[in-house]
Amino acid sequence: DVKTLFVHGGVSEGVGTGYLSRGKESVEELNRVWWEHSHEGKLYDFLNGKGMGVDDVLGYVVYELLTYRGNHPGYDKWESHGTFDEDAMDESEVCVTLHNMLSRMDGIDRIAVGHTPDFGIRIMCNGAFLALDSMLGRWIRGSGNEYCPGPEHFEKRKGMEVPTTSRNGRYKCDEIKSECEGQIVRLDSDGSVTILD
Repeated sequence: DVKTLFVHGGVSEGVGTGYLSRGKESVEELNRVWWEHSHEGKLYDFLNGKGMGVDDVLGYVVYELLTYRGNHPGYDKWESHGTFDEDAMDESEVCVTLHNMLSRMDGIDRIAVGHTPDFGIRIMCNGAFLALDSMLGRWIRGSGNEYCPGPEHFEKRKGMEVPTTSRNGRYKCDEIKSECEGQIVRLDSDGSVTILD
């Protein structure tokens, strides 16, 4: 069986080897602490390490798991959502680091991430890195994070002139299609990955 760790955008080497080294046990601990602190009265302080108790340090770990994007081969300037190199090699430094980190994470064979949109699913680092966000949603595919008006918006304003730009007016919006696009994926326990178009 191939064990996959699903995360938001990636896992830094420090978090992987320092806080996920016990595999499933570590993940369950992070999930427990997250559950205890994920309501409005505690969340901000938890993510900012207020008090610096054991749980507070784990708040930093959770925050990094939410924001880190550095496992992507060919993804330059991940901190600022920079460009992605479609021709990145599985032997890249990022892949070597990922394999080293995974070898020190008990029972975790690969990492699957979302929130790294592209028009297709990417399987990289010889199968150890799965970027699963293929922009299935018609809104993100049509306008990214630019918050463009869609068909429902125009329907409510029939007969009115509605700008086809983003809310801030800096981006000309493409038409939001009526159907979703992208790919879906099936991950099997034997480690196989099947992409369905």
